Parts: sequence; structure tokens; C-alpha cells
Amino acid sequence: MTNLQAIITPQLMIALLVLWSLIAIPSAVILKRLGHSPAWVLLLYVAPPLALLGLWLLAFVPGSKSNA
Repeated sequence: MTNLQAIITPQLMIALLVLWSLIAIPSAVILKRLGHSPAWVLLLYVAPPLALLGLWLLAFVPGSKSNA
């Protein structure tokens, strides 16, 4: 067994899936409320750095103002 196989266990993969889901589900709800597609959350699973960049852009790029 190689070192990488010893590190990547099924338990670790399940734990990562649960942790990512704890972030992805609320993010999808927020994106939907803002009028964006919740499918953008899939970026979290494919390329986490791009997902982080997307959150920064969503937070700081000027958009339409709401009356809330």
C-alpha cells in the first residue's frame, strides 16, 4: 500500500463530502435568493479555489441594490 492510499480512506472521503455539503447547501440557497443559479455551487467540488474567488466576486463586485 502506498502512502497516498494510506491517507485517502473511505472515512476521509465521507467526512469531506459531509463538510462540503455543510457549505454547499446554504451557499446554494443564498445564490438562489440573489437570483443566481444554485448550480454554481458545484464549482466547490470541482475547483475549490475558483469557488472561493467566486464568493469574493459575489461579495464585493457592485450589483443591483435591493430595497431590503
